[in-house]
Amino acid sequence: MKKRFLLLFVLLVACIVLCGCETPVSRWIDRPNPYVCVRQANADGSYLTYDYDGEGNRTQETAYTADGTVQYRTEYKYSHDSGWMVEESRYAADDTLEWRAELEYNGGMCISRTTYGADGTQTQAVKTDYGENDWSVKECTYDADNKLTAWCDITRDENGNETRRTFHFADGSPDLVTEFEYDGNGNNTKITSYTGDICTGWHELTYDDDNRKSSDTQYSADGTEECAWRYTYDKKSGEILQVDVTGSDMPLYQYEYLRLSEYRKQK
Repeated sequence: MKKRFLLLFVLLVACIVLCGCETPVSRWIDRPNPYVCVRQANADGSYLTYDYDGEGNRTQETAYTADGTVQYRTEYKYSHDSGWMVEESRYAADDTLEWRAELEYNGGMCISRTTYGADGTQTQAVKTDYGENDWSVKECTYDADNKLTAWCDITRDENGNETRRTFHFADGSPDLVTEFEYDGNGNNTKITSYTGDICTGWHELTYDDDNRKSSDTQYSADGTEECAWRYTYDKKSGEILQVDVTGSDMPLYQYEYLRLSEYRKQK
């Protein structure tokens, strides 16, 4: 269990520092940017394509191998009343359902995400508590039997920026802690990870004049630079165009965008 939650912890940090065409967790119809990401190409030749509804909400993500074979696809469904995403489903290459997640909201805040297996039985549930200014302050994870397996306490500054996430585990495994630092513009400049009281490494992030992330450098606990990512942005959309990583001649990720109006015409 400890290894499983450690992996989840690492994936959390990776999502924070490497986000490009992010997974929708709420509605996209409020986004002022008229562009949508339609393709992500990976260094190994594999790629992702994205589909949207008429309002710009992402409805499907499909992953392909380098030769064009489908690996999986993920569908997103939204509430007709609120516009928030209420269901996410993952399908295998043969189009069989692998899992499905339902999201529940209260006043526009996501309070629970419950995941079910292909047979319809619950596999996991994550419930979120909110405090002052409707900022999330705690996330609790439950297993298939609704038994608490882990919980995360969230600390924020006066601006609502997360300054610390502490993961506690019901099995007694050491706490996993993530600390966040920010500059005067509210940009996250450093992410430090701990297991218990022991530092396991950190990320340092820089930003351009438009407050867009320009680099992310990962360091081990002894201060050795392990890896660095560089971000290039699309001039038209302002979104991430390319992510480069040290030690590789190929971009780690490349993204393609269309105006929503152009996307609609193609469909």
